Formats: sequence, C-alpha cells, structure tokens
Amino acid sequence: MLKIIKKSVIIGTIGILALIVTGVSAKNIKMASADFAAKRQELMDAANLRIKNAGENLQQLREKAQEKIKNQRENLQKKLAEIKDRQKQRQAQQITNQFDHINKVWTDHFMKQLARYDTVLQKIQLRTNKASANGKDVADVNAAIQTAKAAISTARVAVTAQAQKTYVANATTISSATASPDTSSGQGQLMQNLRSSFKTLRNQLFNDLFALRDGAMKNAKNAVQNALKTLSKIPGIDNEPASSPSPTPTPTPVSS
Repeated sequence: MLKIIKKSVIIGTIGILALIVTGVSAKNIKMASADFAAKRQELMDAANLRIKNAGENLQQLREKAQEKIKNQRENLQKKLAEIKDRQKQRQAQQITNQFDHINKVWTDHFMKQLARYDTVLQKIQLRTNKASANGKDVADVNAAIQTAKAAISTARVAVTAQAQKTYVANATTISSATASPDTSSGQGQLMQNLRSSFKTLRNQLFNDLFALRDGAMKNAKNAVQNALKTLSKIPGIDNEPASSPSPTPTPTPVSS
C-alpha cells in the first residue's frame, strides 16, 4: 500500500510539473505573438506617416508651381478672350484647364499605387522577420526588400517631379505671325496657332506620363513583386516563432 501511495505521489508531481511547463511555453508563445503584433503596428504606422507626408508635400509643391506660372496663365486668358466665337472660346478655356487636371489625376493615382506598394512591402518585411525568428535564411529576401524600398523611393521622387510640371500654352507663341484678331484671317490664324500649341502640350504631357508609368513606377512594382516571390521560396514562413523551451524539472525519486 505504501508503494502504491508513493507511486501516486510521483505521478501527481510529474503531472503538476508538466502543467507548469506547458503553461510557461504557452506564455512564451503569447509574448512572442505580442512582440510581432507590436512590430507590425510600428511598421504600418511608419508607412502611413510616409504616405501622409508625401501627399502633403505634393500638394504644397503643386501650389508653388502654379504660382510661378500665374502670369503666363493670365496672359493666355487674355489671348483666349480675343476669340470672337464664344463657343470656341469656352472650348479653348476648357482644353487649357484639362492639361493640369490630367497631370494631377495621374500623379495622384501614381502616389496611391506607391502607397499600396509600401504597405505590401511592410507586410513582406513582417513575414520575413517571422521566418528569421524561426531560424530561416532570409538574406536574399532582405536584399530584395532593400531594393524594393529604393525603387519606391525613386518612383516617389519622380512622381513628385512630374506633379510640379505645368502645361500651359505660351501666349507669345500663339500671337506670333498672327494678323489682327479683329479680322477674319486673324481669327483663323489665332485658332490654328492654338490648336498647334494644344497638340504640342498634349503630346508632351502624355509622353511624360507614359515615361513615368513605364519607367520608375514599373520598376517599383517589379521590385515589390520580386521581394514577394523571393519570400515565397522559404518554407514555413508564416509559422509562429518557436519559444525557448523551459527546462523540465526532474522530480526527486522517492525511496521505497
């Protein structure tokens, strides 16, 4: 009977110790998960701040650019006022305003794309950190992430530069070799010069936008895709980081 009691005490002691160890391990896993959650929030907050600052800076630079060409725009409006046909005058004014509007729409769209790329890259970084915590070799992924960060930064600079460009017809060029606008021939020459100027501006605008889309923007997209592709080659990238095992206490044997 005494032996049975001693064995029961030993089994009970081992069970209690097992529960303690299990509890400690669970606690370590929870702490590791909390650390990753905090890091994730930190990275996302930093990304959101970059996006916010980039947007505010873009708007300020646009306003400065428009202020610089204020006189040029006023001179153009005076030239458009010389068009006798009111319908043609309204159309010319609408075309004049469209160029800067198109540039704003495109550059705003590009900035939103870069914001998405930035967010995706932060998520890739988090998964890379988790894989690293599990002992995975993430050297190639980290290199790809740095390349993507540089590509996004370069694209952001290029978009900002494009946003500052203005596309306003030169009133002096429109007036060159033009007869008096009070005559029929003068009106014809004025409209012909305006069409030619608008065509040149349109071609310049879209050449600039397409070059940005197919250059810096495409490079940023490809760089982020490459980082994701490199990460996907690592097995078990989303496993929870292994917690440090707590030593299992050895029960003191009870002599019979």
